[in-house]
Amino acid sequence: MQEIRQKTDYETYYPATSQFEIAENMEQVRHAGQTLAQAAACTGKQAALSWLSKQLYELPGTFGMAQDEWLRLTQRIYSLTKNRTLPQIMCFIFRTGRGDFGKIFGKPNTTELGGWWKTYDSTLDSIVYRQEQKPKQVQHGKFIESAEYEQLKQAAYFGDKEAQDGFFPPIDVMREQSNSVLDTYAQYARDFERWDMLEQIERCKR
Repeated sequence: MQEIRQKTDYETYYPATSQFEIAENMEQVRHAGQTLAQAAACTGKQAALSWLSKQLYELPGTFGMAQDEWLRLTQRIYSLTKNRTLPQIMCFIFRTGRGDFGKIFGKPNTTELGGWWKTYDSTLDSIVYRQEQKPKQVQHGKFIESAEYEQLKQAAYFGDKEAQDGFFPPIDVMREQSNSVLDTYAQYARDFERWDMLEQIERCKR
């Protein structure tokens, strides 16, 4: 799960809810991760409120709301949802707009939305997660657990050069790899914009 570290990250990682319509059960897929309050601590509460207001715009009846009404609605929903992850909030707004919890007549009512959030929030708390009996292992120079691999990958995508270097074995090891394995390393190099590594990888291909 991507972390919000600056204001522009909201748009990069969590765009409007209409772009978030996927078949997965997002309450489970993104259960753990950064909450809206934690994101606000990184960027300032105003940035978090701005992001939330863009999500709420997806609800029916918001068109034509006065500025003071809009601000009250956004602040109310922020106070209710701040301790949940951004994808969970987006999923709630999408499902509410779709009418899963009830029909919105006229402008969105904060009392109704609050009641629907409590229903949704209690559902999130009731979800039981199954732990894998044996963690999946990823071959990467040495065996590492998938959780460690994901942490390394996230750090690398954030521009951590040391983490990026961890994705590439020494050149002499790469020379012994098949082209299909080297293609995987080449894709990492492109993703991380490590043109220096891409050049070396291409030289190792047979």
